[in-house]
Amino acid sequence: MKRIWILLIIATHSLFAGFYAGVEGGYMRNFGVFDIYQNNLTPLNLKRQELGENGIVGNVVLGTEHFFFNDYLGIRWGIFGGYGATWGKNDTYGNLSTSTLSVGISTDVIINFIAKENFTAGFILGMGYSYNTFKPNKNIEYGNRFKYSFPIYRPNNPFPTGVYNGEDNCFVNNQASYWTPTIRVGTTFLLNKHHRFEVFAKLPLTTIKKDNQARFEYNNKYWNGPAHQKYDTKVSYKHSFLQAFASYKFVY
Repeated sequence: MKRIWILLIIATHSLFAGFYAGVEGGYMRNFGVFDIYQNNLTPLNLKRQELGENGIVGNVVLGTEHFFFNDYLGIRWGIFGGYGATWGKNDTYGNLSTSTLSVGISTDVIINFIAKENFTAGFILGMGYSYNTFKPNKNIEYGNRFKYSFPIYRPNNPFPTGVYNGEDNCFVNNQASYWTPTIRVGTTFLLNKHHRFEVFAKLPLTTIKKDNQARFEYNNKYWNGPAHQKYDTKVSYKHSFLQAFASYKFVY
C-alpha cells in the first residue's frame, strides 16, 4: 500500500510539473473598412468608411511549460478563452462598440538570457490559433439595392409582350467570426520558480474580407422606359485586430 501511495505522488508530481494557470489582460484594437468600386450610370453616394475602435481584452490561460539546457531554453503550450470590448466613433455611423469572444491554443519558445535558481528572464516567440467572434452594437449594412426593368420579347415578334421587373441586393455588413493564426512576441520573467510575469503582443497573420457584387446593363433606345440602365458595383468589408497583454501565471 505504501508503494502505491509513493507511485501516485510521483505520477502526480510529473503530471503537474510545469503546469501553469493565469490571467492576461490589456489593450485591443478592432479595425474595419467598408470599401466600394462602382461604374454606374448614376454613381452612388457611398464612400470608403473606416471603423476604428480601441478597448480592453482579458483571457484565462492554462498549459504546461518545460525547460532544458539549464533553463536557458523552454517550450510551452496553452489554451485560453476570453472577452474584449472596444469603442470608437465614425462620422457617418456615430458611436460604435464591439464585444469580442475568443478561444484558442498557443505554443511558445522561451529563450532565457538570465537563468538563475530563483530568477529567469527571457524572450517569447510563438504561434497561436484562435476563433474570434466580433459582435458590434450596430449592424451596419453597406451598399445599395438596385431595381431594373426591361421588355420581354417573343420569337418573331418585334413588339414586347411584357416587362420584367427585378432587383439585386448588393450589401455587406460588419459582422465577423473567423479563425486566425497569430504571432506571439514578448518578454517573460519568472520569480521564485512559481511567479511568471509577461508582456507580449498577438499579431494576426490573416484578416477576413467579405464582398458582394451586382452588375447589369440594358440599352434600348426604342423602348418606352428607361432606355439605358447600367450598374457595376462591388462592395467589401475587411476586418482585422491586434492585442497587447500584461500577464501573470502561477507555475506549479
